[in-house]
Amino acid sequence: MGMLMPTPRPKLMGIDQSTSSEDRALSDEEILTPHSLKMRNALEVNDVKSATQLLVDARAATDAYPKKLEGYRPIFTAVARKLNDTDFSNVKIQTEATPNANLEIFKRLKQEQKLAEYDPADNTLYLRRDKVTPTTVMHELVHAGTVQVLRQYEIDKSKLNDQQRLGVERLIGV
Repeated sequence: MGMLMPTPRPKLMGIDQSTSSEDRALSDEEILTPHSLKMRNALEVNDVKSATQLLVDARAATDAYPKKLEGYRPIFTAVARKLNDTDFSNVKIQTEATPNANLEIFKRLKQEQKLAEYDPADNTLYLRRDKVTPTTVMHELVHAGTVQVLRQYEIDKSKLNDQQRLGVERLIGV
């Protein structure tokens, strides 16, 4: 009687499946799209402007929006352009690789299966390095931008444009 030989596992999208996920962690290049990597690299040096420009970029938009959301692309594009026009220079960015990063926050994010979060208390965006996507960055920057406008309204609403003032007044009326 011959011995049964195990069937080799096929390669999937260029990744050798013969080893289990416990044997080999996927690299960021295997997980993230090229635009997500560029975005993460920009954010890790607090270059939010370059990251928001990538949101506006047509290729990043293709990476960001799944087919089921195709009809919403004009809305996402308009939001990306607004974010690109916003000054986020006071927002701090942290990933696990940031020097002196608060690793407890990243441990909690992973446990809670969260990709990222914005903390208005310290005006910091916490992004898990392996989860940076245009959609996630846009979502968190919308939080940061909203808080920024609300705070400016409390301090000196004359520095807001009419659209921002009206938006805050509508929120207050809710």
